[in-house]
Amino acid sequence: MVPSIGAAGAPTLAAGANAGTLLRRAGARPWRLAMLLFAAAMIGAALYGGVRWFTPVPIGDAWDGIVGFRLHQQAGSLGIWWAQHNEHRIVLARLLFWLDFELFGGCTVFLIVANYALVVAAIALFAALVRSAFRRDGGSAPDAERLFTLGLAAWLFQWMQFENLTRPFQSQFFLATLVPLAALYFLYRATVPTSPRRDFVIACVLGVASIGTMANGVLALPLMVLYAALTRQGWRRIAVLGLLAALTLAAYFHGYFAIRGHGSLGQALREQPLALVHYWLAYVGGPFQKLAAMTNHGRTLAVVMGAVFALLALAAAARALRRPAASALELALLAFIAYFCATALATAGGRVNFGIEQAFSSRYTTPALMAWGCLLVLHAPALARWFGARPRAALAAGLLFALPMLNAQLEALQPRSGEVLELESGALALVLQVRDEHQVLHLYPVYEPLRRTADHAEQARLAIYGQFPFERLREQLGQPAPARPVAQCRGFVDAVEVLGTDPRFLRVSGWLFDPVSRSVPRRARFVTAEGRTAGFALTGGPREDVAQAVGWRARGAGFRGYVLVDELANPRANQLANHPAGAPLVLQDDAGACHLPLQWPRP
Repeated sequence: MVPSIGAAGAPTLAAGANAGTLLRRAGARPWRLAMLLFAAAMIGAALYGGVRWFTPVPIGDAWDGIVGFRLHQQAGSLGIWWAQHNEHRIVLARLLFWLDFELFGGCTVFLIVANYALVVAAIALFAALVRSAFRRDGGSAPDAERLFTLGLAAWLFQWMQFENLTRPFQSQFFLATLVPLAALYFLYRATVPTSPRRDFVIACVLGVASIGTMANGVLALPLMVLYAALTRQGWRRIAVLGLLAALTLAAYFHGYFAIRGHGSLGQALREQPLALVHYWLAYVGGPFQKLAAMTNHGRTLAVVMGAVFALLALAAAARALRRPAASALELALLAFIAYFCATALATAGGRVNFGIEQAFSSRYTTPALMAWGCLLVLHAPALARWFGARPRAALAAGLLFALPMLNAQLEALQPRSGEVLELESGALALVLQVRDEHQVLHLYPVYEPLRRTADHAEQARLAIYGQFPFERLREQLGQPAPARPVAQCRGFVDAVEVLGTDPRFLRVSGWLFDPVSRSVPRRARFVTAEGRTAGFALTGGPREDVAQAVGWRARGAGFRGYVLVDELANPRANQLANHPAGAPLVLQDDAGACHLPLQWPRP
């Protein structure tokens, strides 16, 4: 049996058997269990990675987009809600930022949870799309629906999009795909007799909301106008959608300004059209570059799969456009695919100057994963029938995709404590006002603008300035330290560096471990013999050598911190400036568990 195209434009079988019948014959229960375990493994690894990668430290655009937004919002600026962030108007993401500050004090845990929740919402939306696809194919096929939904859940939770999952500022990448797809889905539902008026209103609301996701959201309503015209939804609906599209476009571009340093699509078409096409194909096929990471041909595979995506989408569009009124669901999915392709083209025009590698950025994989998911739903009934009649081919195809996905997902299980400590050390320098530019630039690409934003955040006690382990550290320098704990830690100072950019401070690194509780102190302070706070250190750095000597619980015992030189040379501290071995310091756990005596080298 081979698939063919029926009168309604949907794939059918010449022999008349539907997907549900073939799957029941093939025995769906083992497949369902295997797919459930696969999806659980993928989702579990993504959740574990989110916990391991968490840090309250703002990174990159979060300083402008979250901290800067809150500063303007607290100052009474209503315009900041609509103001551009680069070329985007991220109204919906700002609503999440506002909720995080209002309800949770800006700890950003809520924003990370929101990222994962948006993926769950996308899975729910795809489950509805899969259900609609199989029902249009000839009736209920619950086994096939479950299998495809579980497969899509695993697909959408891939760790390759870790930037969008683990960084609080990245919710707009999920919103910019989820909201337009939901708008098109409800516009499709408005063609079904059940509740067309309600679904049309929901579609309109989501279409308007799309412009508050990212710049590509302005495409949602124009595509909805085209979709409504193709599916013959009547002049009233087309007129309403057209009016909304005109109003939202006018509002979006009123006062809009181009971002310096970014290229343009027109310029790229004139000056480097081949590079533009190359970038576009790499962007579209980007997920496969990540899946092929174990080979040396990931970039080539991504470009090839980008071309495959384009051909499959064009073939599906040609079939659907023959009978557009009877292909409402297919056209809704194709409209989203067109939205994604236009997004990829606009991104290529603006970013091709940065090189082809930029197309493989983790943040760009989210829209690509969503688009490939839509392509899968388009062909789901035909695939279910074909593989239902060929269990061995289904097993081979399943392994062909599942094994690379699981292999790539293992990245979420890898320890990233070293990277987290690099970020938190930069934040510690920022909080203590240490001009350690090398360290601070892990947080933001330019030092002076970051320093200005950080100064305002400190005054308002925002972000890290109001959260453990960073709150109120600078004002404790030179002040009496808490009482010294009785128990003694294990540890060692490995290196002391003089900062050429800020000779007031020393950068210190080493390791610290509490043998009583068999744990690593989260934060420690350097205390002089006089009992004054000389500096602070944060732990979490990977130390496999210490773990082998002390135990696996000491794997994250590495620390990095800063010491104020003036406190070491304080003549009131028993004339420590003349001590032949330098100032004897104590590194003590700020939670009061243990302390470690140190012989401090002379600065």
